[in-house]
Amino acid sequence: MTDPPPLSPHQHRNASNSSVATTDNEYVKLKLALVQTRARTDSARLQARQMISKRNALKEETVKIKSECEEQVLILEQTQESNARLREQIEKAEESRRRLLEQTAKENVFT
Repeated sequence: MTDPPPLSPHQHRNASNSSVATTDNEYVKLKLALVQTRARTDSARLQARQMISKRNALKEETVKIKSECEEQVLILEQTQESNARLREQIEKAEESRRRLLEQTAKENVFT
């Protein structure tokens, strides 16, 4: 095989310009791809921050609701205990009333 003939200065310049143009074109394409990738990354990063912010707000709201529920449960338990004590007092009062009525009835029978 023989080597190709040497390039003339004109051919050499055209080949060099073509190579530079191709390199410039590739550079522009790569630069565009980089800019687009950065834009997508920035958009995804912003979206992630917004989601994290929403998550944190929901966590705070959950903690607040949980605290309120625990408070309501405590109030309910106290109310139930109070109601139980009141029922006992009512039962004792009714028992005392019944005994008094029986005693009064016995006294009325003897008089």
